[in-house]
Amino acid sequence: MRNVRWQFGDIVPDYLAGPNTAILFLSLRFHLLKPEYIYGRMKALQRAYRLRVLLCHVDTEDAVGPLGEVTKAAIGLECTLICGFSPQECARYIETYKSYESKPADSIQKSVGSDFVSTATAALTSLRGVNKTDVKTLGDRFHEPFRNTLVPQAAPEKAGKQAARQPFVPGPSLPAQKLSSGKNKGSILDRMRQRLTGGRFRWLNEQMYTSEGADAQRLMQQHPAYFDEYHEGFREQTRSWPQLPVETALSWLASCPKAWRVADLGCGDAQLAVRAAQRVFSYDLVARAPGVVAANMADLPLGDAAVDAAVMCLALMGTDYPAFLREAVRILKPGGILWIAEVQSRFMQESGQGSILEPFIAAVEGLGTELKFRDEKNPYFLLLRFKKQSKAAVADVELDEDEAAWPTLRACQYKKR
Repeated sequence: MRNVRWQFGDIVPDYLAGPNTAILFLSLRFHLLKPEYIYGRMKALQRAYRLRVLLCHVDTEDAVGPLGEVTKAAIGLECTLICGFSPQECARYIETYKSYESKPADSIQKSVGSDFVSTATAALTSLRGVNKTDVKTLGDRFHEPFRNTLVPQAAPEKAGKQAARQPFVPGPSLPAQKLSSGKNKGSILDRMRQRLTGGRFRWLNEQMYTSEGADAQRLMQQHPAYFDEYHEGFREQTRSWPQLPVETALSWLASCPKAWRVADLGCGDAQLAVRAAQRVFSYDLVARAPGVVAANMADLPLGDAAVDAAVMCLALMGTDYPAFLREAVRILKPGGILWIAEVQSRFMQESGQGSILEPFIAAVEGLGTELKFRDEKNPYFLLLRFKKQSKAAVADVELDEDEAAWPTLRACQYKKR
């Protein structure tokens, strides 16, 4: 800030732009790390200031979801939200508030002349993409017809000056427009809501794939609503898939003995427990469905050799995913099945050329399993089934995943919709 005088002081807000104007500064990147921070700061202001401003520095690429949160917070706590896209722009806003602290509101409003040309120019340039040159070109080309289109009740004859001072008369109602079935289907509010939901989903998806299991569980337990938002976004993103992995898992379980005990690791809404004939133990980061137990997939509350099958539908999400697989093998009985469905693109090398699937399979087999089934025909996800070896065979295998050549799986990224 260079255009106004300022000094440090012991104040509750970040900036005081006048006796009744308090400004809080928030970095959107910081908000993603500590979302509860701004709520405490806003509440500390209470109603001590007539004008409370939340100045948000938009310093992250995928800002739709976080900005939706900040907007809700600002509305709920009656704060004015101002967004700046650089530190310099944020500083200009603070300077403006300070410079005009004792001036009336109309002093910063654009003055508009009372003549026809000024009024028409002000009205038309309020539309995005229309500038003063466009208005002048339009006026030069159409002259009087252009002027008459802005006059109420314009008749085929030229309207007189008196007509411009008369009130508008409602005309016949226009027929209702049907919504197209293309990408613009739905109201603007619906499309905006979808964009906010998609932005939040992509942010949550990034957190899940770039964090360890314990950190992801801590995030979901602190904000249980995130879990529902993530799965709502997932359902939207996978709507075009011809078949979901959970349906494939159910088809496979239908061919397995009903007496089996099955562990569903990363169960989501626990569809296996609801629809499968076997007894299913459901685990996920938070318990948001009946019968689900909240657990970190790297530390399951099950004993050794407790289940006949462990199902992992798109569940290898953490950076410590080898620990998830070690736990899955630990809870399997000898001869038990480890069933994995995972997104195809995760096994591509970062360069986009070549596959890391073979090293992945070798690492899982190093835990004391043997690959029995492999299906890569589905364009969205692949299927793998491993069988746990006998106790004698497993005893000769080192189960420390740190010594295995575990490949780094690519984070799963979904398109903006």
